Amino acid sequence: MNHAGADVLVGTIGPKRLVAPALTARQLPRVDLVLLSHAHMDHLNSAHASPFFKNHRAVTAKSTADLLPMHELSRPSELAWGEKVRINTAHAKWKSKPFEVKHWGARWRHDSYRGYNGYILSREGKKIIFGGDTAWTNSFRVIARQRPV
Repeated sequence: MNHAGADVLVGTIGPKRLVAPALTARQLPRVDLVLLSHAHMDHLNSAHASPFFKNHRAVTAKSTADLLPMHELSRPSELAWGEKVRINTAHAKWKSKPFEVKHWGARWRHDSYRGYNGYILSREGKKIIFGGDTAWTNSFRVIARQRPV
């Protein structure tokens, strides 16, 4: 996992990591839900992300599920902005609603159709925001009105 980039037969090609990940997949507590904000190779690289997919539920941006290792993933939910999904995991019942962020989702020049999301996750009356990669956008003003977050 020394590079972030495209997976090819000989490994991953792309920029070399300057800093190692803070934790390995084995050092993390049990993962209940995987959120994927967009398809950029530094975020969605199957070699890096594979440990998180085994038998987990996932929510991903529109037109990105084809990049996921389906044999390891339990029913990914592919969502566009404003859509909603309810997800039951081993530890909780979640609601997820994607919102528009200021970013883009393409991996290559020809796949500019891919989506990109931030998410509002809610359960048991509480909400959290996962912004993914984003700059400031008016979406945050709209979300702030939906207090408490």
